Amino acid sequence: MDNLQNTRLPPHNDEAEMALLGAILHNNRAFERVIEFLRPEHFANRVHGKIFEAVGKLIDRGQIADPITLKQYFEANQDLSDIGGFQYLMTLAGALVSVINAEDYGRVIYELYIRRQLIEIGEEAVNLAFSPTPTQSAEDLIQTVESRLFSLAEAGVTESRSVKIGEAATEYLSDLQTVWNSQSEINGLTTGIIDLDKRLTGLKAGQLLIVAGRPSMGKTALGMNICQNASRAGARTYFASYEMPRGELTARLVARETGIATDLQPSKSLTEKQRIAIADATMSISDLPLYIDDNPPKTISGLRNRLRRHKRKHRLDLVLVDYLQLMAGEGRRGGGDGNRVQEVSEITRGLKALAKELAVPVLALSQLSRQVENREDKRPQLADLRDSGSIEQDADAVLFVYREEYYLSRSEPVRIQSETQQKFLDRQQAWRERMDQVSGLGDIIISKNRQGQIGTVTCAWSGVRQQFSDLRRGA
Repeated sequence: MDNLQNTRLPPHNDEAEMALLGAILHNNRAFERVIEFLRPEHFANRVHGKIFEAVGKLIDRGQIADPITLKQYFEANQDLSDIGGFQYLMTLAGALVSVINAEDYGRVIYELYIRRQLIEIGEEAVNLAFSPTPTQSAEDLIQTVESRLFSLAEAGVTESRSVKIGEAATEYLSDLQTVWNSQSEINGLTTGIIDLDKRLTGLKAGQLLIVAGRPSMGKTALGMNICQNASRAGARTYFASYEMPRGELTARLVARETGIATDLQPSKSLTEKQRIAIADATMSISDLPLYIDDNPPKTISGLRNRLRRHKRKHRLDLVLVDYLQLMAGEGRRGGGDGNRVQEVSEITRGLKALAKELAVPVLALSQLSRQVENREDKRPQLADLRDSGSIEQDADAVLFVYREEYYLSRSEPVRIQSETQQKFLDRQQAWRERMDQVSGLGDIIISKNRQGQIGTVTCAWSGVRQQFSDLRRGA
């Protein structure tokens, strides 16, 4: 049995290849029926692939591709004997069965190519498993093979992506009517913050949204707030956490529900009422369609593979990545030197492509550069995005998290030797008044928004709950 398996030939069909080439040589219009999905490398017979490639070049030049012009082409570009000579071209021309069936022949050729590729990937998987490199883990091997399988699957997408403007206009009007007929004012997933929803008009499929801020500003809190609010509205949400373990993230969700700070939750001095509140909160969040991955793959390809599997199994509406500077380019895999700006550019492009492929909004958190701390006005700007200008370029929306209270609380006036007591007291009074004005507030600054308004949304901020919420004016 083993001997029989070792002598098996890879799947191929010479007759289909010859029939297709015969149809094309008889009528070059047949080439148009297969060129969207068929390539020279898809032919099992190398000679047939060379002829198919030459046909394409001649047609691109506006020439007719037939045995005579192909003879001239191969005489000028390579040895005619490589393809069996002029006589073989005439044989192919005589192999015509039916021009009408040209696309069917092309599909057969492509199908057999896919089968050969599957065999090759299987053999590669076996070889990698037997002889991995010293730095390759089993997870790396799985991702390598899985990535090749998904790339192979994507290669089979042959539908035309172009549509007549009338079709696009009809789709657009249908989308508008859905919004008009909806009781909601937004066209997408909710953030749970009314003023933010109004400016963003919701989180939409295919969008890449960046939430950026300096440490301790609350960007992870805002990301979690959005995830929790969206999942409460029924959105199936995936949280890829590169920074915090799931226990810490869960504690934050419980704090938001109960108002009991994360550092107090393990305390033995909690009252019975507080313990019951925590137990009730954990039961409440257990029902949310929210998935936390605290050990996600560092690379875009690895994350893509994991999200594809997750979407097939659980479906998917929203992805949060915390945070993108902790991801790695394909070449680095989490360590080593390299051009970090180029690497982050690769990551943001990958996240945008991921949002489009999975048809979900991707919310990516980002650090800001330290230059913010060196300015008197510490409100962040687009130029502060750390490591790469491509973050701004690739994003559909950029949101900055800023809390003046954080900086102001660390700048309480200290009397200097040259000033009078009264001047010091005046400065101290002004500081207290400003602290009263900004205490418990946080700004979400929308600096870029392709599908809505820019501007600042001022929210209520609770440090204990790690929560941004709507500001109740006049309350």
